[in-house]
Amino acid sequence: MTSVGFNGRDINGLWQALAQGAERAMTASSWTESIQTLLASLGQAGGASRVWIFQLIELSQDTILQDYIFEWASDAAVSQLVRPNFRFFETALDDPVFRQIVEARQLGQGHTLIVDELPDGALKRNLQTQRILSMATVPIMLHGRCWGTLGIDDCQHGDDWGEHGLAVLRVTAELIAGYIYRSMLDSRSRQLELFQRVADCAVWELSLQTGEFWCSRAMRLLLGYPASYPHVPWRRLLKSLPDDDRRELLRKLREPRSRESAQWRMDVRVRSIKGTSKWYELVGEFEFSEEGSATHLVGLALDITERKVHEQETQEAAFHDPLTQVLNRRGFEQRAVESLAQQSKQALLVLDLDYFKRVNDAHGHPVGDQVLVLVTQRLRQQLRGQDILARMGGEEFVILLGLGAPKEVLAVAERLRLSIADWPFTIESETSTSLALSLTVSVGVAMLDTTLAPSLALSRGIARADKALYQSKHTGRNQVYVSQLMPEKESS
Repeated sequence: MTSVGFNGRDINGLWQALAQGAERAMTASSWTESIQTLLASLGQAGGASRVWIFQLIELSQDTILQDYIFEWASDAAVSQLVRPNFRFFETALDDPVFRQIVEARQLGQGHTLIVDELPDGALKRNLQTQRILSMATVPIMLHGRCWGTLGIDDCQHGDDWGEHGLAVLRVTAELIAGYIYRSMLDSRSRQLELFQRVADCAVWELSLQTGEFWCSRAMRLLLGYPASYPHVPWRRLLKSLPDDDRRELLRKLREPRSRESAQWRMDVRVRSIKGTSKWYELVGEFEFSEEGSATHLVGLALDITERKVHEQETQEAAFHDPLTQVLNRRGFEQRAVESLAQQSKQALLVLDLDYFKRVNDAHGHPVGDQVLVLVTQRLRQQLRGQDILARMGGEEFVILLGLGAPKEVLAVAERLRLSIADWPFTIESETSTSLALSLTVSVGVAMLDTTLAPSLALSRGIARADKALYQSKHTGRNQVYVSQLMPEKESS
């Protein structure tokens, strides 16, 4: 007698399809391909919409954390594998039906569900949002524990899968558990072999022909995955890289290679599944076929975050004034040239504190340093985020304004002058009561000729602003002096 199960399908036909799928899976190039072959055989023979695998990451008293790692879908419209909300998704166990199912899975029990027959609750609403009419699930047991769940969804029919159908699913789950177990053994053997060749660190291997990616337990831990996680898909690893790093990595992988240029390295930023970002140095070596074509890239991932932070701090120190923490001359010239290359209308202000030497002579350099810090703070308060402020040395500051209208530039320059002149600076002294020091500032202004190359426009602008500052100093100080409202036409 023929056994009929899910959607009126012949269960004997399902067994036959499973046997054929298992036979094809034996010749697959990888364990992941074997699993995909089984899922496809089951889904096509069962008339399903989706066949999927969730890996159990963590189970607590109140929640379950899972990851959607494999899927066969009847068409792209019902596929859910690439949806962000199914990546390491956490589900509350507040629905009693769902809690009962999860607890039963830990004991190796499977379930069939017809969604319309479920009581109202979170589980029913969740399945309805996925357009599921009926489903069946069985646990994938590994070493006597629930490793994950094999499930089958039907978005077209609401028929019961039945006990015979569950039996097919259980056998499929056992086959999948076998593939996972063998992959773990293979991984351990490969790790031992590679660890003999290299240091004990994050090891990885990429097939350039199939895109199959393997990495050691140490690397999975670095990426934030559980130690038991069997497989990190190459596409998911690529998505953890910033766009520019991902493009550069793929470009370098596409470069022609020969045995004479087998060495490979690159620094990349990687965002772990926990959201933290780190720098890694990827050091690898290409493997070649007998015909001489590159087939695999094998290498290490070295955590160089501390080195990168130190390099950044060193670079910051090289481009910033240690006292005021604004850019120094070198940093200003670099940032200003970059800004001039992007924006057409800009102006330059050079400011110099009047009679500042008297402050140092009367109160000492520590007080003078405090004044410079306070002056910097006031100037910053008057500027926009895109304006560039720097200390050029001593009591001289320079500002690049992203403004092209002379009236606007003069208004900003006057506002900066008044911010210094109108309010005394209060200095805390260790040996006496606080000091109130009144200061003024002279300002030289120059509009930049952005028809020139950025570096040339900047150097000529600084020269004109310096001349304007000189005029301001020698015609009374505490004033704004403009070199020219429009940049002069200088010969190159």
